[in-house]
Amino acid sequence: MPKKKMGSRRKEAEYSCPEDTPGFAWRVSLSIIAFFAMIAFLVIWLFFLADGFTLYQNLAVLLGTFLIFIAVVGAAWSFWGMKYGKKFDKCCGDR
Repeated sequence: MPKKKMGSRRKEAEYSCPEDTPGFAWRVSLSIIAFFAMIAFLVIWLFFLADGFTLYQNLAVLLGTFLIFIAVVGAAWSFWGMKYGKKFDKCCGDR
């Protein structure tokens, strides 16, 4: 009987915490950088550029900035969650 290849499955089974998985560190870094970039953009916008626009236009910029932040961070984390999310559901596995 031929041997089964277990290389990738064995490697995935060795991860004991989420921090050990590949791609976790750059996703955390991206999340932090994107958050501070969003805050910096909003500060610059509100202090220097918002005067020439109406309240509704400024609210639209605020909402658009938040949606772009959610899209960037969500896209980065969704692939990691689909691949490794089930492995680390120890706290939710009792339900």
